[in-house]
Amino acid sequence: MVPVPGGISISPAAATGATTTTTTTGKEEADGEVDTQEHKSYDTVILGGTFDHLHPGHKLLLHGTLLLLELPKPGQASSPSTVIIGVSGDPMLQNKKFADELESWDTRSRSVLAFLATTLHVSPPGDATAATAAVTPSSYRVERIVAGPSGGPELHAVYADGAVRVRCTVLEDPFGPTVDEEPIGAICVSGETRGGGRAVNEKRAAKGWHALDAYEVDVLDTRGIVEDGGGAREEDFAGKISSTAIRQQRAEAKAKAQI
Repeated sequence: MVPVPGGISISPAAATGATTTTTTTGKEEADGEVDTQEHKSYDTVILGGTFDHLHPGHKLLLHGTLLLLELPKPGQASSPSTVIIGVSGDPMLQNKKFADELESWDTRSRSVLAFLATTLHVSPPGDATAATAAVTPSSYRVERIVAGPSGGPELHAVYADGAVRVRCTVLEDPFGPTVDEEPIGAICVSGETRGGGRAVNEKRAAKGWHALDAYEVDVLDTRGIVEDGGGAREEDFAGKISSTAIRQQRAEAKAKAQI
């Protein structure tokens, strides 16, 4: 996976106890050669976040996670590859700024599933609770699970003719399923949450489990990119795609409307 200006860079993150993993980074060597390394893929990958008012930063993280999946070959009978997405539970977000503008867990989870459908090129969901719901090879279905493998409620969706299963779990602490489910192979983090990957592997090591390969997906810094007007951007792109900033804008717009 090769980074492009304003796009994503996905590379192995430093995580205590993690096994060495490699991916194509597009890093330029001193002699001008591109360092192209073997890309490793996994049956099960996990990531976590609030995913409030889904924005480009969230989408880059989700897209980068999909790139780590080991997908079955066409015509090959096998279990689906799994993405586990820990979506912060509502109680965890009570102290967030502009909390009145927070979306519910269900809304945030369904936004994630809908975005993944566009990434995997499938049509809108059918309702698993409706007896007449038709599921075609190009569609996906959302199913509510009372108690998932980690014990809590989940939303599940299956995509790409059953090749990919996505589980949205309620994240009630910083670790979630990473310390409940041993078979997970890799964790995808952002630059802001790379420390979480280290903490997860310390917890897993204490249980005698293998470390997760940790990958970091970063929004590339756009400072210094020259715009059409000839000047360089002063703002970091990452600063424009904050859920907090979105909630603030919504709160301020409501306040102005009441004046």
